[in-house]
Amino acid sequence: MTFETYERVTAAMADHWPKEALKPETLLVRWTALRDLDDSVFEAAVADCMTSCTFYPTPAEIRARARGLLPAAGLLPATGEQAWAQLLEAMRDWSPDNGWRQWNKYGTSANYGVPSPLPELTEQAVRAIGGLKRIDQTDLQDLGFVRKEFVSFYDHKRESELTYTPGLLSQPLPGLLEGAR
Repeated sequence: MTFETYERVTAAMADHWPKEALKPETLLVRWTALRDLDDSVFEAAVADCMTSCTFYPTPAEIRARARGLLPAAGLLPATGEQAWAQLLEAMRDWSPDNGWRQWNKYGTSANYGVPSPLPELTEQAVRAIGGLKRIDQTDLQDLGFVRKEFVSFYDHKRESELTYTPGLLSQPLPGLLEGAR
């Protein structure tokens, strides 16, 4: 983020929380902790803090809010529960004998053996729990256990990817702030 954006937003924060004005040295330390954020990410995260934080937010709170904005901007993979629902929907076009199928534009015939439409993270979770055949062949009464395994693996893997993806918060949020500027 640019220092100009940081100054402008922190001035607004000082107006919003006037009793908690920070020393210039503290502001510089906070700048160091937050400068990797994109301008739009920082502005949106602080705007979120202004609507719901009682006290002046710490850099960790601002980062948490920034990270919470990423799914709405389409910059994060789905949650485990969302991925499970997408997987079950996609499996309507999967056959244990023929693999994935793709329907023609009229929906009257299908080609089998096409590449998987699943995102890589979903593919990894499916492999980790035993594959598509395991899901397909699981009794309805036991499907909840398989779902729990999938969601647990998926969310753990998603969280580790988010933790170790440098620059995730330093990219602009597409379309999120277009009306706010």
